[in-house]
Amino acid sequence: MPMRPLALFVSIAILAGCSACATGGKAPAPTNPFHTKGVRALAGGDRLAVQGCSQKAMESYFKAVEHFTLADDQDALAACFNNIGNVYLENGQAGEALVFYEQALWIYESREDTRSEVRVLTNMAAAHLMSRSSVLAESRLDQADSSALEVGFSWPQTQVVRANLMRETGNAQGALAALQALAQKEQSPGPAFDASLNVALGKSHLYLGRFDEAFSAFSNALKVDQERGALLRMAGDLREMGRCLALMEQPKDAAWHLQRALGIALLLGDETEQEVTETMLTDLPGEIGSTPVPDYFLERWAQGDSSTSPCD
Repeated sequence: MPMRPLALFVSIAILAGCSACATGGKAPAPTNPFHTKGVRALAGGDRLAVQGCSQKAMESYFKAVEHFTLADDQDALAACFNNIGNVYLENGQAGEALVFYEQALWIYESREDTRSEVRVLTNMAAAHLMSRSSVLAESRLDQADSSALEVGFSWPQTQVVRANLMRETGNAQGALAALQALAQKEQSPGPAFDASLNVALGKSHLYLGRFDEAFSAFSNALKVDQERGALLRMAGDLREMGRCLALMEQPKDAAWHLQRALGIALLLGDETEQEVTETMLTDLPGEIGSTPVPDYFLERWAQGDSSTSPCD
């Protein structure tokens, strides 16, 4: 399944792997063999999606869809559709993501699972934002807020996407203020949210020319992503840290971060991330000097010659 380039300058504020938030207690008995197989495939897909192994994650999710179809488990199918949409969104394919989000939303609406509706509406807003459809993004965010209010539900990821919308439409200062307030008062729903919040903060600081603050925010995101093993996100965090250092005219430190990002991208086999990072390295002024990963290994990995494959 070909994956198109990432939209590198639009924050994707999604929580990959939301299967646990969608079952709603309506699934068939765990003894159903197809349900059991589906749960296993869905969990495998979630693990691979977090790592950034898009192709393998899709294969697991498609297997889960087949098993849950045989089990006639509508709630679990909706979780699969949402997570497939997340993988597409992570790879810059907003149109494909929206197809699956729409199906997930239809199931949740038919089963009156409002909390899951809010989550999917938030993801749909992120997809519209990636497509530069700010009006549609705002409409979905308003729907999410209205639905959340009806059931007294707080989903802070919606606020992150709204802040990203503010930044992308020119109000970076307002976006930054909203994100800082969110970081101080909201109880985190998990590490994926913590990482996305810090990335959004970093992008807002970067937009405003506050490179030190941006570097600190991306560094915080990196710590979270390292802990949860989010490999592709780690590469992105390091890349943005390198960008900040380059803008602060610290080319050697920038190169150190960019080469760390490149090593991860090469071992993951993510061509988009490696092309962007290599371009940034080439654009750095002067001699790079010593590097954290010798060129010998980078060249081997670029040729697909590695003894480890994180996506197996």
